[in-house]
Amino acid sequence: MRKWLSIISALVFLLVVLVIAGVWQFKRVLTSLQIESFQYQLETLNLYRVKFSEVSFVYKSETAQHTIHLHNLAADWQWRSWFSPQLGLVGVGQLDVVQVALSDVKKSPADISKPIFSLPENWSVPESFPEKIQIQKMTLKLPCAAAHCSFVGVVDIVKIKAEQLTTGLKLTLKASPGEMLNVEHQLILDAAYTL
Repeated sequence: MRKWLSIISALVFLLVVLVIAGVWQFKRVLTSLQIESFQYQLETLNLYRVKFSEVSFVYKSETAQHTIHLHNLAADWQWRSWFSPQLGLVGVGQLDVVQVALSDVKKSPADISKPIFSLPENWSVPESFPEKIQIQKMTLKLPCAAAHCSFVGVVDIVKIKAEQLTTGLKLTLKASPGEMLNVEHQLILDAAYTL
């Protein structure tokens, strides 16, 4: 009986040490990514799904501070093998992003000779990328002459597959200026990236 008690005590101690090490490593990763004030409310967690009622954090770049709130964030996955889950649907009920320009940023002339963003020439969609990402409502508040300008929209990103191989991504974005999605004043963007 004493032997079992000592084994169980050692396993509990090891589990506590692993949890503490995991939390410490998670905080280290967030700090290295310049993410602050990370908060979440976990609603459901099981072997096939995780759902958060709210996730929020602050991301600071060199030029701006971004406050990000995700409401009703859910992710479903399938286990294709023992330690290889494949993300299915990642859904967000509402995404709110507020960007505030930092006042102490020194403005330098824009270098238009280089593209703002480009993918490496041999880039491909990682197999771990979700099958579908769906944002039901997105609100962006960006700095402009009137203090803040608002944009509202919806986003869908879907993997393009051919014969079980991922060949690209398809993006659908609908956005309008203001607080509500407006049919008369709407930007619709359909884009596909294929290999």
